[in-house]
Amino acid sequence: MAKCAAPEAADGASPNGTIVPLTAHSGFATGTGPSEGRRSPRNNSPISRILRLGSSPRFADVFIHGGTASWVEVAKDTTLDTDGQISQVLAQIDTTLPAIGSDRTKILQVIIHLADLSDGGTLDRLWDAWVPKGHPSVRAQVQSGLGGNCRVEMVVTAAVDAESGS
Repeated sequence: MAKCAAPEAADGASPNGTIVPLTAHSGFATGTGPSEGRRSPRNNSPISRILRLGSSPRFADVFIHGGTASWVEVAKDTTLDTDGQISQVLAQIDTTLPAIGSDRTKILQVIIHLADLSDGGTLDRLWDAWVPKGHPSVRAQVQSGLGGNCRVEMVVTAAVDAESGS
């Protein structure tokens, strides 16, 4: 395993942990506007564009950056039981993947929030049948206080084709 290193993310953290505000004059591209000509103050490399799909004032449905996409799926029908909600979320992931230039074999990580960890057996059964053989992702399963009758929420990160906006 690799040792933890100073964050390289565009969160404004410097190697010593000091937070540096991300402003237009700092050289970081912010928002969805073009970043041509802008360079990272950390290593002078070009900053790739961040593409946000289905944005609202509070969140984006999907973001694509640097060859990866990330999004959250919850069941559209929360009247379903746990089995039904997990199946629906997996089907929704299947719908999103080709729309962003990806597929199940390119899923890198899924963080799964369950309302009740005792539903882990149901999740494992459906998950094992869904994941392509030889292409498992990193997966975390946690118990969360999900709202309403929501039984599952999945945070997905997948590699995308370069022409998808990375």
